Amino acid sequence: AFEDRFALYNFFREMSRRGDEGYLFGALLFSRRSGELDRPIRSHVLTRLSRMHFELSRDSGEFDRPPRESEVSNFGQFVNAIVPDLPEAVFEWFEDMNADDAGQGLKPQPTSLIRGVLFSSHVDQRRMQRFWELAAVSPRFPERIFHDPCPPFEGVIFTSYQLRAIGRIFAFAPVVAVQRFAAVIRDKALDRSELETYDDGRRPRVIQVRAQERDREMVFTSILGHLENLARKQLVEGVFRQTA
Repeated sequence: AFEDRFALYNFFREMSRRGDEGYLFGALLFSRRSGELDRPIRSHVLTRLSRMHFELSRDSGEFDRPPRESEVSNFGQFVNAIVPDLPEAVFEWFEDMNADDAGQGLKPQPTSLIRGVLFSSHVDQRRMQRFWELAAVSPRFPERIFHDPCPPFEGVIFTSYQLRAIGRIFAFAPVVAVQRFAAVIRDKALDRSELETYDDGRRPRVIQVRAQERDREMVFTSILGHLENLARKQLVEGVFRQTA
């Protein structure tokens, strides 16, 4: 609850209209006050802020759809600014976006929201060491970001942008995190999305079908191609080639 009903909206508006400097200033203000907030409230505020651009810009007929990754990626600037000082708080927020706890006001957020922020090019993965240390051992971390298939027509299993982002993460994350999430891709990134159409005029719907093995090989090859460090490339390739 806020004293001003539109306080969060006004905060986001003032932050975003100032561009990069606005995100940095907003992150500074949040960092100073975050210790006063209980975890679920802090996570709720971050989720609302991350969705704000999408919620303000979508058309009136789009209220039921989840945000596209591109519609939330700018919030990566905010995350990038606060994560050096608040890595645990940022990590807890990502855990809470995977939580289903009505008593705490938490519900699972779409994969596109979580992935859009964490895979954002604004997030410098070199700043995320502590975050990925925590993620590597957390049973509540939304590992679905490493296996849910992308929308039809945007790629096969993953988009090219997602593959580059995964490559950036695997280039800098601690070894234990790379081992865990490379194994998630190996064992669980098994499906691709397709658009199913009907002859009777019903609206098409997105379905998931099993990807072919050559599709999975393309995923592995692409991620490895984004790794410049030979030792890290050998580590990831070794995980990919292990028998599940």
